[in-house]
Amino acid sequence: MTTATAATATTATDNPCLACTIQQDCCTRLSGLRVTQWEFDRCFAQHADLLDIAREGPVFVLTPKGGQPCPNWKDGGCSVYDIRPRECRLFRFTLCVRSSSPGAVSLGYHCDTQCRFNDRLRGTEEVAASAVAEFGREAFGMVQIEVRRESRTEFLRRRLVSMVQSIVG
Repeated sequence: MTTATAATATTATDNPCLACTIQQDCCTRLSGLRVTQWEFDRCFAQHADLLDIAREGPVFVLTPKGGQPCPNWKDGGCSVYDIRPRECRLFRFTLCVRSSSPGAVSLGYHCDTQCRFNDRLRGTEEVAASAVAEFGREAFGMVQIEVRRESRTEFLRRRLVSMVQSIVG
């Protein structure tokens, strides 16, 4: 297992999150970050004891234990910013595994973030779709990959179904 570290970007041009007025709430209240095996090994394996780790097939779903911030959050910044996982790079968009079978996977992305800088964060829908497809190839290998933007209604319905399934059992 190899791990890498990177210096935190130091300007708002390099890292628009430095201008955040809600103390990078996405990092300090991290929940359900999806990463591939390679991203996990590179950025989170050394912090595994600090994380609740669920799986969606080959995808790791990470939430810090006890409501703690992301374990890479150090001194008011991301200690792995330059090598951060794809879903962090995607932000303002969030990705999800909609469904998977042995020969195909359907991935979605949505923009249901409460970030005040949504309109200023880098990343078009085309760039997001491409990054989600790249995530799918890395996580699932050589299968058919469908990528689609979810509407707010689809996102909320999928979230509700997931919550009900976790309660029912």
